[in-house]
Amino acid sequence: MMVRFLAAVCLGLAGLAALAQTPAAFVGTWRVSWQGEKRPQEARMVLSESGGTWKTATSSQSNNCVGREVPVVIEKATDTDAQLRLKFSEMAGCSDALVTLRKVDDKTLTGLRGKAELTAVRD
Repeated sequence: MMVRFLAAVCLGLAGLAALAQTPAAFVGTWRVSWQGEKRPQEARMVLSESGGTWKTATSSQSNNCVGREVPVVIEKATDTDAQLRLKFSEMAGCSDALVTLRKVDDKTLTGLRGKAELTAVRD
């Protein structure tokens, strides 16, 4: 009886660990590009099994939220799709951004950053 209980607990914990991990297809360093409000934008996204970072390549004197490296939280992920939260809210006056990604092939992802279409290419 105790063996079954321990086996069930281990399987449950393994399931929780799997939910918190980024699928291998998304792990790595990516160059992300999208059309901003005024001009094309780029960012460097680094994803690991447990999260990552995002840094927009441009900066702005009038917008403290631009050009800073922020944590990435993996909210949902499968082998082909992922939903990320860019934690800009960790800086005063900034709001988080949502990014959805879909695997095209081993070196390319497509998706959305808010309403803007984006492409990510593995570095």
